[in-house]
Amino acid sequence: IALPILRGVIVKARAADVVGDMNVIKVAVLTYQSDHNAWPGDRNRGVIPPELREYLPEGFSFLQDGYTLDYDDWSRNGRSLFNVGITAITEEEDLGRALLEMLGENAWTNGRRKFTWVIDG
Repeated sequence: IALPILRGVIVKARAADVVGDMNVIKVAVLTYQSDHNAWPGDRNRGVIPPELREYLPEGFSFLQDGYTLDYDDWSRNGRSLFNVGITAITEEEDLGRALLEMLGENAWTNGRRKFTWVIDG
């Protein structure tokens, strides 16, 4: 009985770490936007946009154990209802479900392994 409960606690703790990393990126993106009146450009998953480097803590990485982070700028394509978001990519379904639960109504998934938090829409 204790093992499934322990597993659930571990997954929620890991999800809290991911959300914490996503919050770091969110603050960096919003600070950049405030300073430059523009969104930073995005790059491939796992790659920090050069514009964000000075806004992130030293040593911060988009490549983590068990998940990869991605900053998305949809404002430039003119086809999205949302401007920017942060995506966590993971193969761990239970981690993804926990992320959706923690991030709330501004989160969505592609139904597979990408879990996105819309931070401006």
